Amino acid sequence: MTDFICVDVFDMGLYTGNPLAVFLKGESYDDKTMQMLAREMNLSEVTFMMSDSITAIDGVPTVDVRIFTPAAEIPFAGHPTLGTAYVFQQEFLKQAFPSVNLRMKAGIIPVDLRYDGDRLRQLVMTQNQPSFLQTYSRAAIAPILSLTEDDIDDAMPIQMVSTGLPFLIVPLKHLAGAQRARIYEAALEDAFRGEELPNFLIYTAETVDHHDYHVRVFVPELGVSEDPATGSANGCLCAYLSKYDAKRQGHFRATVEQGYALKRPSLLYLEGERKAENYLIQVGGQVTPVYRGTLTRP
Repeated sequence: MTDFICVDVFDMGLYTGNPLAVFLKGESYDDKTMQMLAREMNLSEVTFMMSDSITAIDGVPTVDVRIFTPAAEIPFAGHPTLGTAYVFQQEFLKQAFPSVNLRMKAGIIPVDLRYDGDRLRQLVMTQNQPSFLQTYSRAAIAPILSLTEDDIDDAMPIQMVSTGLPFLIVPLKHLAGAQRARIYEAALEDAFRGEELPNFLIYTAETVDHHDYHVRVFVPELGVSEDPATGSANGCLCAYLSKYDAKRQGHFRATVEQGYALKRPSLLYLEGERKAENYLIQVGGQVTPVYRGTLTRP
């Protein structure tokens, strides 16, 4: 019997992208066991699909999903959404449905399924409306990222943005700065003493390959030093670009490269549109199955 399936999400080929373990019968585990399994898998996230919750909302297959990092349960995350939707379609539905819903703690997340013949080619999630939260100065944030103030683009704000999971968006001028960035834990803890530590997305329009943006994501609070591909963070970036970037007004599409520093190159597709304060935020990519596993139970 298969207990879990591991997939690579936002991959660009063999053993790239962000790995995810999807447990097929999440209802079999209590909260403590879920957290222990997330630590045991040692991935940035693990999901538990509640197979006894499968239903339909207006004809769209829907399933309850819980997401755990090695440190804690979280309400939403991007690559777990797409990876779980892929496993849901392949293992449970086995039909070419055009979309599915995942019911998470952050709400119902719709995922479009796009096919090439019988092959599920790409998955695209529509994220929740964004919240634009605190802004920060270059002087406050640069030391945390082991950067200088001059590395940060002062034409754009440093701002916390959330579509379900908040990320501090930090615009950088050059690829060299993005490649040099590291979390300096002492500066981070000093700056946010007594507060929840933020998640960071840094980006630049200078890229390694022929894409629109180079991105790195750091999630120290949740036990993830750096993430190779982050759909939730890139949804926040999509909203941020829609609001602030003059080149991204109206409807736009963009490609994002991530994970290069981890030797897990990943490719994400953004699609955004802003009409007044109403946002369309979509993040897509491909998913590839890697292996199946069975737990050894005492």
